Amino acid sequence: MDSSLHPETASPLADFLSGQNLLLWGLGKEGLSSYRFLRHHFPEKELTLADDRIETLRAAPPFSADPHLRFLSGPITPAVLDGFDLILKSPGIPIAALHLSPALTAKLTGQADLFLRFAPGRIVGITGTKGKSTTSHLLTHFLRAGGFDVHLGGNFGIPLWDFIDALRPASITVAELSSYQLEHARHSPHIALWLNLYEEHLNYHGTFAAYCDAKANLARHLGPADHLIYRADDLSLAATLAPLHLRAQLHPFTTASIFPYLLSGNRELPGPHNALNAFAALTAARLLGLDEAVVPRALASFRSLPHRLEYLGVFAGVRYYNDSISTVPEATLAALAGDRRPHPRRHESGRIVPRPRRGPPPPRPPPHPPPARNRSHPRKIIGTARHPPRRPPSHPR
Repeated sequence: MDSSLHPETASPLADFLSGQNLLLWGLGKEGLSSYRFLRHHFPEKELTLADDRIETLRAAPPFSADPHLRFLSGPITPAVLDGFDLILKSPGIPIAALHLSPALTAKLTGQADLFLRFAPGRIVGITGTKGKSTTSHLLTHFLRAGGFDVHLGGNFGIPLWDFIDALRPASITVAELSSYQLEHARHSPHIALWLNLYEEHLNYHGTFAAYCDAKANLARHLGPADHLIYRADDLSLAATLAPLHLRAQLHPFTTASIFPYLLSGNRELPGPHNALNAFAALTAARLLGLDEAVVPRALASFRSLPHRLEYLGVFAGVRYYNDSISTVPEATLAALAGDRRPHPRRHESGRIVPRPRRGPPPPRPPPHPPPARNRSHPRKIIGTARHPPRRPPSHPR
């Protein structure tokens, strides 16, 4: 074990990292979280940092006061990466142009993969092109209402390493995982929840196939005691899962799946797509042992996230919503199908009933005849600035 490790704060993750020559590549929100974790456990460990803003960062705290740092200011090349045992890469840093060998790619990892490998307690990993944030928060809300020790982190909100030291064997982590975080994941959660699969982030992944392959890491390493909840009638998702030879216990759901609690009129979870999100969250909660008696109360107190069909109000008779998170056509279509407020002609099935046909309009009355002109009055002269009126000829003097 590295002599710089604090024994009173030892953890399986810290034990694994203790003897590694580490490169911390990227100092965004997750990279800074990794730096804090490493410095908490290894105050004197030599670390190497790489970032596009490295010259600015090295002069700013906390890095300026850290004497055990080395900064990479040049371009990242395969030869540079080969000098490290392990590379903690922040999500979203593209590497396709580097054409890394399989041996170098095996050195790449991130918070999500190492969290799935070393974190105590049970982990629910949630992904999907859309809906994963709402589903993650709703599942967390269910579990907290049921009295569980539950932590929420990942793609939305708190980095996973920020609370890994607080976890216990009875803890539950709800981890929202993006394709960027799953790209180099070699471990899967105890319960994997995959909502849907649409084309997105192709500017980063290059192809839809590469995007699907990154997402598939959520389910690829599941064991026989693990669970996979997935949307079975999503054709892209089903085609991605087919070659994986899954060993997990499967819990498929479809658009025909019915959420057993009333959502009609719930402004926080409008539309059929949110009913599917709620169904998937409830399925995971059941696997974790939730007492369903708390679900109605949890639904009543749940508050949706901003930018997701966020109701803003009525202005000049028009209802306005902030749905700026809808960055793919499928999300916009789901939002348009999600208007479930009472409508004067809405049938109970959800269909808008056409207005009843009326008979032909009554005939219009004939126009009134113009009033007779009184010849005894002089004519008015009417004109404009551009076309002045013609003046009557003046009488000779």
